[in-house]
Amino acid sequence: MKKILIIGFAIIMIGIAGFLMLRQRITNDVLVLHDDLVTTQTVSFAVGHDFKFSALYDPFAEFDPQLYHTVQKVRLDSALTQEYLVWVDVKNIVIGDQKASQLLDITVLCDDKPLFEHCLLSANQDQTLSITIDFQTYQLDEHWFDIEQHGLRFELMFTLYPKDTLTQTLQTAYQSSEDLLRVYTEFGHDPSREMIINYHANHGPLGVIEYRELGTNIWQESLSESFVFPFKEERIYRTRLQNLTPDTTYEFQINDAHKTYRFKTMPLHLDREIKIVFTGDSRSFNDWFYDLNDVIYNQQPDLVVGTGDYVACEGILSAFNSNLWVHFLDALNDAWIDDDGLIIPFMPGFGNHEADSGWSGSLYRDKAYLPLLFSFPNQADYPREASGFGYIQFGDYFTLILLDSYHTNDIEPQTTWLLDMQSVFQETTHIVPVYHSAVFPSRKPFNVSYKNAIRHQWLPIFQELGVRVVMESCDHTYKKTFPIWFDDANPDGVIHPDGMIFLGDGGWGAPLRTVLLENEGQFDYDRISDTHWWIEDAAGLDHNIDNSKHIHMVTLRTHSIFIESINFLGTVFDAFEMDLND
Repeated sequence: MKKILIIGFAIIMIGIAGFLMLRQRITNDVLVLHDDLVTTQTVSFAVGHDFKFSALYDPFAEFDPQLYHTVQKVRLDSALTQEYLVWVDVKNIVIGDQKASQLLDITVLCDDKPLFEHCLLSANQDQTLSITIDFQTYQLDEHWFDIEQHGLRFELMFTLYPKDTLTQTLQTAYQSSEDLLRVYTEFGHDPSREMIINYHANHGPLGVIEYRELGTNIWQESLSESFVFPFKEERIYRTRLQNLTPDTTYEFQINDAHKTYRFKTMPLHLDREIKIVFTGDSRSFNDWFYDLNDVIYNQQPDLVVGTGDYVACEGILSAFNSNLWVHFLDALNDAWIDDDGLIIPFMPGFGNHEADSGWSGSLYRDKAYLPLLFSFPNQADYPREASGFGYIQFGDYFTLILLDSYHTNDIEPQTTWLLDMQSVFQETTHIVPVYHSAVFPSRKPFNVSYKNAIRHQWLPIFQELGVRVVMESCDHTYKKTFPIWFDDANPDGVIHPDGMIFLGDGGWGAPLRTVLLENEGQFDYDRISDTHWWIEDAAGLDHNIDNSKHIHMVTLRTHSIFIESINFLGTVFDAFEMDLND
C-alpha cells in the first residue's frame, strides 16, 4: 500500500511539472492592429516538446491541461481614428500536417473584463488582453500521442470590427449565409422584460440579433456571444435582450433578413390566465415524444418547463451525444414554432441523465451539455441562480423554482438557499417548485437518503410558502398524489385537504415502467391505498398505458391553480383546481 501511495504521489508531481512546462508565453511586445480587419499570429510547438500528457491524464491528477497563458498588449494603428471592437479566436489548429478542429478553447479578458462584455480599442491607447488557451479534454484523448510525436501549431486571429458599423459589417459578412440551423428561446430573470435567444449556426465569433415590437418600424440591435459546440462544425450563439415591454410580441431576425421569428414577453400582473406545460423524461425519443410535442403546441402555452432527463448523455461530451442533443433541439424547433415564427420558450431543469455524477450530488463531475445549450440555471448568479438550481420571478404572480435532486448539488445547500429566499418567493401569488427525482414515487423506492432529506427539509418550506402543486419526474409513469401535509408528527407527510399534490412522473418519451404495485397485471388501488398511501392515481405499463404518456398543463388564475393532465392523444384524462392557501 505504501508503495502505491509513493508511486501515486510521484505521478502527481510529474503531472504538475508537466503542467508548468505547458505554460508558454509569446512576446509581450505591443501588437499593432491594422484596418485590414484580421491580424494573425502563429504559435508553434515543435516535435519533441515535452507535453507530459501521460502524467496529465493520470487519474490522481485533478487539473485540466492548460497550454498557454499570456498577457498581450494591443494597440490600434496610429492611422485609425475611430473605435473598434476586437475579437480573439483560435483557428487552423494543426498536428503535424493534420487538422484538429475544436482541440483548443480560448478565454480572453480585456483589461480584466470578459472580452464579449466590453473591449473597445481607441486610437493611441494600449490595452491588455489576457489570453488563456485550454485543451478540450474530450478531443485530447484521441490526439495527445500525435501531438507529442508531430508537434502542434495554431493561429491566434485578432479581428477588428468598427464600432460604428459593427452590425452592418457582420450583416454583410452573413448576408448570404443559409446555415442557421435551430432557434430556441428561454426567459431571462425578469420574463416581463428579458428574453434569451439561442441559435446555432456556423458564422463567426459574433452574431447579430435585430428585434422590434411587432407592428413598429424601428429595429434595435444586439450582439450574440458564441461558444463551440463539441464535435459539430456549428457554434452556439446566445443573446440576452433586456428592457423589453411587458406582455408584448416582438419579432427578430438573425444575421440576415431571410427569416423572421417572434417571441412574447410575460405580463407584469395576472391580467390573463397564464399557461405553463411541465414535462420530462424524453431521453429515448419514443414515438409519443413527437406526439406530445404536437400536443404541447396545440395548447399554446406561455412556457414549457422541463423536469429533467432530455437526452441520455450523462453529461459526457462525445460526437454521439452531440448528435442526440441536435435531434432533441430540432424536434422542439419542428413542433414549437408556428407559421409566423412565434417560438414557445423552454426552460430545463437538471435530471440524473444530464450529469455523469447521476446521484452523487457532485459539483465536479461531467455535466457538459445543459450549461452549454441553455443559460438558466447555469450561471454563477447566486442567490438568483447557481449551477443546477435557481428561480425565475414572473411579475407579482408567479415564481418558478428549479431545484437539483442530488444530481450535481447536495440537498443541504439548497435548503439553506430556500430558507434565505423565502421572503423573495412570498412576493408572488403562485409558486411551483420543480425537481427531477420523485420523492413520492410511483415506481422507484421511497426510503432513500436524499429523498428523505428533500421530504424533511424542502417540503415544509414549500408548505409554509403556500405551494399547492409540486412537479416531479424520473419514474417513467404517470402519478398523482393525494394532498399531503407535513408537521412534526408526520415528517414524511399525511393526507390533508390543505396539503400539496405531487405530480409526475415523467412520460415524455423515455421507456415506460410498471407502477409500484400490481395484481396479475392490473393496477390495484386497494393495495396502493394500504401500502403506498400517497398515490391517488397512477399509470404505467401495467395500467392505462395511454395516460402514462403525458404532460401537465398548469393554468395560473387569480385565486386558484388549475391543472390538466393530457395524454399523447391530446385527451385530458384528469383535471382539478386548487384554491390558493392564505
